[in-house]
Amino acid sequence: MALPLAVAVSSCTRHAGEPVSRTQLFGNATSVDSEGFTFFKSVYKRATFEVELAKYVQSSPASSEAKKLAAEVVKTYEPLIPELEELGTSFHVILPDPSMPAFVVPLHFATDSLGGFDSKGYITHAQHEQGAILEQFNRIDRNTSKALKAYAKDKLPAVKEVFALAGGHEEHGAHH
Repeated sequence: MALPLAVAVSSCTRHAGEPVSRTQLFGNATSVDSEGFTFFKSVYKRATFEVELAKYVQSSPASSEAKKLAAEVVKTYEPLIPELEELGTSFHVILPDPSMPAFVVPLHFATDSLGGFDSKGYITHAQHEQGAILEQFNRIDRNTSKALKAYAKDKLPAVKEVFALAGGHEEHGAHH
C-alpha cells in the first residue's frame, strides 16, 4: 500500500532541475482555473480564425461595410494572438492547440463563380463570433487570476467596439 502512495505523491512534486511540477509536466495541468482555461482556448481559436477570415474578406469582392468590419477585426485581434500565446504560457496553457486545424475558407464564404461574395452572411457570422468572444471577456471577471482579469479589462473596450460594428447590441446586465 505504501508504494502506490509514494509513486502518487512523487508524481505531483517538482524535482530538481524541472521548471514545473510533474502534474504540469506530464498531466497537462495549468495554473489557471477552468474559466481561464476556457477563455484562453476559446478566444485564441476564434481570434485566429476570425483574423484569417477577415483577411480573406478584405481581398474578396465584399461590400465596403463587410471590408470595414474585416479591417477592424484584423486590427483588434491580430495583436491579441501573440499576447494570448505569451499570457497562456505563463499559466501553462498550450497555444496554439496542436490539434487546431490550419485555416481554410469555409465554402459558404468562398467567392462564387460569378465573383460574388455574401457580405451580409459574413457580417452575421462576425456578429455571432464577436458576441461569443465578448461573452468570454465578460465572464473572465469571475476568474481568480488578477493578471487575467486585468488583461481582459484592458482589451474589453476594443472587443465591444468590434461587436457593435458587427451590429451587435449588448444588453445591459446580460451576457451573450
